[in-house]
Amino acid sequence: MRVRPQGDGAEKHYDFYPTRDLLLEEFDAIWAEQAKHHPELNDAFRDRLRKTIFYQRPLKPVAPGRCTFFPAEPRLARWHPAAQAFLILQQLGNLRIIRDGIEERLDGDKHRVLFNTLNGGQKLTWAGVRKTLGLSSSKGPDKLNLETGGLKHLHFNQVAAALLGTQRKPGPLADFWPDYDAITRESVLQKLADAENPEALIDWLTGTLGLDPETASSVEKVRLPDGHLRFCHKATEAMVAEMRDDVITYNEAVERAPLLSGIDFTDSRPEKGLNRLPYYNELPHLQRLLGNGTDNPDDPHDIRFGKITNPTVHIALNQFRRVINMLIEVPLDLLTLCLVILEAKDDANVRANSLLR
Repeated sequence: MRVRPQGDGAEKHYDFYPTRDLLLEEFDAIWAEQAKHHPELNDAFRDRLRKTIFYQRPLKPVAPGRCTFFPAEPRLARWHPAAQAFLILQQLGNLRIIRDGIEERLDGDKHRVLFNTLNGGQKLTWAGVRKTLGLSSSKGPDKLNLETGGLKHLHFNQVAAALLGTQRKPGPLADFWPDYDAITRESVLQKLADAENPEALIDWLTGTLGLDPETASSVEKVRLPDGHLRFCHKATEAMVAEMRDDVITYNEAVERAPLLSGIDFTDSRPEKGLNRLPYYNELPHLQRLLGNGTDNPDDPHDIRFGKITNPTVHIALNQFRRVINMLIEVPLDLLTLCLVILEAKDDANVRANSLLR
């Protein structure tokens, strides 16, 4: 069987892939047929070989991490409607029209039109965005900061795109999704996210929603976006409410949302200066931003406090800490250093080698 992925990057997916259940069924079918011709292929031999090939320790659920604003709350999955709305509104809040070197925000009406289009699952090219905004072509005088910055396209609701589809290619729930209320939509998405058995999910879709088996089978094949936001459900909903009401950025939404008022999320400076740099994940502000520590004193250091998931950045920060702390130990009469600049870029090795030459 040859399985080919479709799409690139975050949109990469497989139209079909063999699950463990299918592989087990295939093994049992082959064994049952071969056992007819080979008496030595008894049940005990089959069970031992089956266990050797397919045994898997129970997978430990991956914790989503804790909310930046409410550390007791879990982070919101990216497939959630509020998360998709936040990702769209965050980009629209940052989008600027550049005319004669002056940046302008979107007006309320154009902001609303773009949001409704993107949140409905429609992917817009930059040409489509320009047409909606009534701007000239990319070769004209009007520029869009996110386009010139290299962004391929604005975020669109990937869940709605998969379930609703387009006019040319309707999705499996194109005739049903618009009529579902928010509770039903979230229930469907939660079932899709949690499903381990395709047959059980199809039974739920046909029995609870009344879908025909063919439609239910198509829905079961939908793959939801991976990952989580840094915020919990209630924090995300609070920001989305503010960002839908006005053309504002994420920072401004946090300042305006009554639920988040009084939470300082920008100042990472400790109340008192430090004599030496600690591990980055020992700083309370960064612990809140990381959100993946257990806070259990019995756990290893990085599990207890959490860490940056990018191993290169994690190592670089700790190496930087070691260098700075070594410099701190140098007697002042031997040290003329007054400024330290940390540069961590993809081409850092190339630049270092060129400097050595």
